[in-house]
Amino acid sequence: MLKGHRRQRRGISKHEPTELVIFEETMDAVLYCQILETSLLPFIRNTLPCHRFQQDNDPKHTSRYGKNFFNENDVFWWETPPESPDLNPIELLWHELHFMWNCNLKLLEERLKGR
Repeated sequence: MLKGHRRQRRGISKHEPTELVIFEETMDAVLYCQILETSLLPFIRNTLPCHRFQQDNDPKHTSRYGKNFFNENDVFWWETPPESPDLNPIELLWHELHFMWNCNLKLLEERLKGR
């Protein structure tokens, strides 16, 4: 990725989304767990104490480090089979979310430049 390229993560639930997290670093298991610690854990404690956490099978999500994080923090992780987008609804939305995010960033940049 280009330096300065912003990435975002946000969880979804039937109640409300988690806090939006914006970062520029390359995601690895440690950064992923740091993001979960600051956004997911407070959300679960405050909004969904009886939860099922679902994610895709990206290696940073299923790493030993990540699994230890889930166990240590009592995150009920619902494991899904590899490459199963039909079981993970967010996979069907990522393209749309990224497109909307990028369009909004371009529009904001144009407005800030006075175009």
